[in-house]
Amino acid sequence: MRLMNVNGALGALVAALTIFGGATPGGADVPKGAIGAIAVSPDGATVVASGNPRTFYVLDADTLEVKDRVWHGYNPLRLYWTKDGSRLALYHTDDIVTFFDAASLKEVGKTEKFNAHCFAAGAGKLITMHSGSKKDEKYPITLTVYSLATGEKTASTVLSYTVPVGDIACSPDGAQIAIASKQYDTDTEEKKNPPKDMAREDQPEFKKRNDAKAMWIGWFDGDLNKGAEYESWFSDSGSSLFFIKDGKALWFDNSTENVAFQADGTIEMMKLDNAGSFYGGLAGADHSFFLSGTLGKGYKVETATLSETEFKFPDRLEGWPEYLYGFAVAPDGTIYGGTSAYRMMKISPDGKVLDMKPVH
Repeated sequence: MRLMNVNGALGALVAALTIFGGATPGGADVPKGAIGAIAVSPDGATVVASGNPRTFYVLDADTLEVKDRVWHGYNPLRLYWTKDGSRLALYHTDDIVTFFDAASLKEVGKTEKFNAHCFAAGAGKLITMHSGSKKDEKYPITLTVYSLATGEKTASTVLSYTVPVGDIACSPDGAQIAIASKQYDTDTEEKKNPPKDMAREDQPEFKKRNDAKAMWIGWFDGDLNKGAEYESWFSDSGSSLFFIKDGKALWFDNSTENVAFQADGTIEMMKLDNAGSFYGGLAGADHSFFLSGTLGKGYKVETATLSETEFKFPDRLEGWPEYLYGFAVAPDGTIYGGTSAYRMMKISPDGKVLDMKPVH
């Protein structure tokens, strides 16, 4: 199957997003049922966290003691604090980012609705992607850059593709953007099963190269100018984390279905040892590491080497299992995590659990 870019520049495809993580879902996302949205003030003194009670919990970053509780009314998924300390940017299940004054925690603005987005929080940018209604077998695709400091649009462009939008990733400075479609059927591959004598570690790539499915990858610069595009033999229904580091768009989903895309068409699959269960996930501000949360523990993973550091809950609660869903990283590298039992964790940059307290 060959899909054509109706703008006439290059063939391209962008498909619907159905994932959670570094890029975020098309269509309304599912509430986390946990403290899943966390941010740390630029001075490292205050943590703000939120979950299904639709409330901001304001915590002392040193002690994890709750200093205030402010109801905001949204079902939160991710939270960022702007570099100048003036605003909080809350992504929630309306597929919108709403901005709050950091001092008063009062709402001051919001973005338009989108299907996928990525934060280049260190650069003060939010990049969103929205698919309009289908007309004449085409979808208008809008890419927009917002300033996190003001909530205003700083750039926008409208494209036209044959299917709706998919995943989006950006570099820490927002200067590189990658989009990836949901997988689609293709006639460029013949469906085959791995040979019975093939080594287990070689099977994931063989399956991706021979499943008669593909995915389209497109690159843009920070001004939303279109770059390279190509069809990828690696395809997936959605990522858990998708971000750009050192010119590579890194797609993480589980232990084996992970890949690095490059603008020149290079595609390399990657394996995670233990950190592939992404109940929670976040890339650090400079994307040099990322975090993965799961049942009773989490992992800090170095992006360049994929080396993993495990950190575990200091105790186990009775009843239903407790999972690690949310993350934030302080300027000094301290990690804060939020769980399905509405407890907050504090973890040192080297992966030592320093404290764990409930927010209720």
